[in-house]
Order: sequence, then structure tokens, then C-alpha cells
Amino acid sequence: SIGYTLADVVKATTSSAARALSQQDELGAIAVGRDADLSIIDVAEGDFTFTDTTGQVFRGGYGLVPVYTLKAGEEFSPGWGTHPWGWLPASV
Repeated sequence: SIGYTLADVVKATTSSAARALSQQDELGAIAVGRDADLSIIDVAEGDFTFTDTTGQVFRGGYGLVPVYTLKAGEEFSPGWGTHPWGWLPASV
């Protein structure tokens, strides 16, 4: 919704985030010897409402839906979503 490609979003939330935390040797990439921290996501079309860190609300036509996540090799469920009914907008 704000002009980033999906590749930009993935990079910002993986390798760039790990580098910003000075943890690029442990996090942010799939590598031999590292814990298996993986997320499988689906891109869903819909009428999404987003709120940024300043509280500004904006709308978008796509959202990322977690399908399966591993943290340190164990299945992980965040147990929450963007709405009480989960991740998808009401119109989907």
C-alpha cells in the first residue's frame, strides 16, 4: 500500500532487521547450522486497513497471511491476527 514490493518487505523483515540488530550471523537468513526459523506466507487480496507506528490509518488491497511458521525448528502459532476473526479482511 505504500509502494514496497513483496521482496522489499521480506528483506526488511529478515536480513535487514537482523543486520540492524547486529545479529546477521544468527538471524535473517537460511543457513547450515542455524535454527530453522521459517515462515510460509500467502498473499491475500482484500480490503485491508493498516495502522502505522504513528497511528495513521490507511487502506490496501493485499495482506500477508501466515500459513506455517517454524521457530527454532518447532511449529509456532502466533495465536492472533489483524482482526478478532483472524488475518483476513471481512470481505474475503
